Amino acid sequence: MNTGSQRIEPTQGTVATICWSVPGRVQYALEGIIVTCGATIVWLRDQLGLFARSAETQEMALSVPDNGGVYLVPAFSGLGAPHWRMDLRAAVLGLTLGTDKRHLARAALESIPYQIRDVMTVLEQDSGIRLQQLRVDGGITANRFVMQFLTDLLGVDVVNIGIPDVSALGVAFLSGLREGLFQDIEQLTRLSIGRQIYCPGPQRENAHGWYDGWKKAVQQLL
Repeated sequence: MNTGSQRIEPTQGTVATICWSVPGRVQYALEGIIVTCGATIVWLRDQLGLFARSAETQEMALSVPDNGGVYLVPAFSGLGAPHWRMDLRAAVLGLTLGTDKRHLARAALESIPYQIRDVMTVLEQDSGIRLQQLRVDGGITANRFVMQFLTDLLGVDVVNIGIPDVSALGVAFLSGLREGLFQDIEQLTRLSIGRQIYCPGPQRENAHGWYDGWKKAVQQLL
């Protein structure tokens, strides 16, 4: 979360960092470290062989009405923010004889928005700033199920600018600013970048109920 020029002291849930800087200006941020997100999908693909391509998980998740009570807590290398329990290991909870690979794929995808929601809660508490909009990047943003689930869970618009590595874009912008290609920071904010906006939909209330199930699953591990 970008906190502007004011440096906010973190709690146990977040980490303070410098977002970016230019001569005469330092932009601070609060960071919530999530240990495992996309690697969970890779594990289901490569270790369990539930699908051939990660992109298949989108349709698998959409083909079932819910996760069937299944939760995958991806503590393969422990849990990061806000729990900071690196001694924990991953678990799948809620399996029944009716569970199939679609429920596992959906539970894995859902674990990503759930962890982001956990982090956003402590970021809002630390900063005193209420989330108005979330901008996302990275390979997982190509998954429409994850993006819609995330916006339903957070209750705010999620904006995908369609660039997998936005950090590289930021470096290019700041380099251009340094070399005089851009006039000032304000000009950078006005640059037109293609974006896709996801808005909370009719599943918003259901998403909150499923999130309660996630918190119970995490508590069983803790």
